[in-house]
Amino acid sequence: MTFNEQLRQEGRQEGRQEGRQEGEHQKALAIAKKMLAEGSEFAFVKKVTDLFDEDIQKIAPQH
Repeated sequence: MTFNEQLRQEGRQEGRQEGRQEGEHQKALAIAKKMLAEGSEFAFVKKVTDLFDEDIQKIAPQH
């Protein structure tokens, strides 16, 4: 394998990893949104989804 081929392969692997992480994050946000809509407490949503406070606050319904 040439150096350029190796770089391209590593780039593709990094891209796939980033895509998986983004997908997992989006799924966690969707789950958190549903939990909040059903009345789950903020701390419980954070514990279950492993999201940051800021992420949950952005999707939390405003009262």
